[in-house]
Amino acid sequence: MVQQDTNIRISVVIPVYNGSATVCRAIASAMGQTWAPYEVIVVDDASTDDTVQVIEAQWKGDVILIQKERNAGSSAARNAGMDKASGSHIAFLDADDEWHRDKLRVAGAALTSQPDIALLYHSFTMRDIDADVLPDKPEVISRTFVQLLPGNKIAPSCAVLVNDAAFRFDPGMRHTEDYELWLRVAYRNRVAYMPYALTRIFRMFTSGGGISSARWKMRKGELVAYTRLVRLNPLFVCIVPALWAWSLMRHLMKMTGIKGIVKQD
Repeated sequence: MVQQDTNIRISVVIPVYNGSATVCRAIASAMGQTWAPYEVIVVDDASTDDTVQVIEAQWKGDVILIQKERNAGSSAARNAGMDKASGSHIAFLDADDEWHRDKLRVAGAALTSQPDIALLYHSFTMRDIDADVLPDKPEVISRTFVQLLPGNKIAPSCAVLVNDAAFRFDPGMRHTEDYELWLRVAYRNRVAYMPYALTRIFRMFTSGGGISSARWKMRKGELVAYTRLVRLNPLFVCIVPALWAWSLMRHLMKMTGIKGIVKQD
């Protein structure tokens, strides 16, 4: 691994709960980056399987392991890792996902050239991405707060966030808590997108309209995220009903199998 000569230092936060079968694969993809992570922090959310033992057997001394005494969900686990992180930026990686080996190099190059980016994200795929060749100078496309409103397209494993104590997931939300944070960050800060699949996921990303047995719970989380826009600006009370209607329409069309204009999911 090579550490670039840059002020960008990316801490990796991996939350895990009963993930003994996949967590070492995720850790390996973080540790095997061509651009070394500043640190890798694994937060065990009170697993009841042998997750901790598996991590310690293979990665003891290489990663920072935080063990929570009580299961509190992915939001609280990610927050615990963020509180511990000392890098300038934080990259999230779920325990059942993996990255392209050049993910941090590409992200680091983008953040070095455009240091005003608070939230950087990219695409994901379910195919093997090992052989994908990535550019030395990645394309970076700005995204506005308004462009993020139609629905959550940012999987946690695809996000790199500036390390700011004000940016934390809401532990009270168990569904779509990531979307609530992305909107909060985007309202007053710069967000950018890189059009590369740098994350391979091994299960469908359950956005507000994603394919999931918990589809309605995810949709309700999206509605909560929209409702909380009023906290950012009281005037948003005027647009929340329209966003609710849009979200519920997408849900209905998904459930009935109707396609057409619903492209956000």
